[in-house]
Amino acid sequence: MIAALIGVALGVALGLVLVPVLLRRRPTQRVSFRTADGPPLPHHLSEVIATARAAALAVVPRRDGFEVRGQPLQPNSHVLRVAIVDASRVTPENMAIHDSDSYDLPLVVALGLVPLFGPIVVELGGDSVRVDGTLDQHQLRHARAALLEPKLRALRDRLRR
Repeated sequence: MIAALIGVALGVALGLVLVPVLLRRRPTQRVSFRTADGPPLPHHLSEVIATARAAALAVVPRRDGFEVRGQPLQPNSHVLRVAIVDASRVTPENMAIHDSDSYDLPLVVALGLVPLFGPIVVELGGDSVRVDGTLDQHQLRHARAALLEPKLRALRDRLRR
């Protein structure tokens, strides 16, 4: 026990404890939604939340919008926060989506909102994925991976040089 405390104290003194703390931060990406087939009819925030819940999403209402938790029972779960300016006129375009550290939660949320707004285009860190309800969550993840694969191969090739 004393040896463990001495080891921790020595690690703190040398700055070694900061490395795992810095590695715990997840990279984030810019996310935005827009409708694919023209401007949709605006809906009330309560309708948006009800539609998301009907799609089995873990939605937590907030004063200025809502958040969706990826795994509600896990303490370090991914969270997608959505801010709304006018609760009576919500459309995908006026949802202010905070940067997300999840690669698939924005796609899952868009899939849950398709019955209300129709097809939604999700902008994820520079890539666009059309979510129209024809693909399930698993297939959407594969579509996202297909967009990332050429970028990762190019990065790998650059690092090998």
